Amino acid sequence: MNTAPAFGRDSVSIHFWPRSDPRTPKETGCRICVEGIDALFEDFSRLGIIHPNGRPESKPWGTREFSILDVDGNLVTFSEAAVQRACEARDVISSFWTALCAIDR
Repeated sequence: MNTAPAFGRDSVSIHFWPRSDPRTPKETGCRICVEGIDALFEDFSRLGIIHPNGRPESKPWGTREFSILDVDGNLVTFSEAAVQRACEARDVISSFWTALCAIDR
């Protein structure tokens, strides 16, 4: 009996169905939008499932992405919007600036 590969994190669970046609995972894919992509990449790196060309990369369309492969070759790409990352950086800088200004008083 074949079992479907599955993985999950937090409240999300993804299940793939076994297929007898090897073209299916090679011709399809899945994209999941996340927050905290670098930490997620580190977690998946420890599992040894990162796509050979799937290291985190900032894309021209404004996302940072990486990809994994399951044992059947299903491609899953994780993507984080650069706008979210820019907002987080702005908040850190703003907090730092506020703290620095408080010291001068």
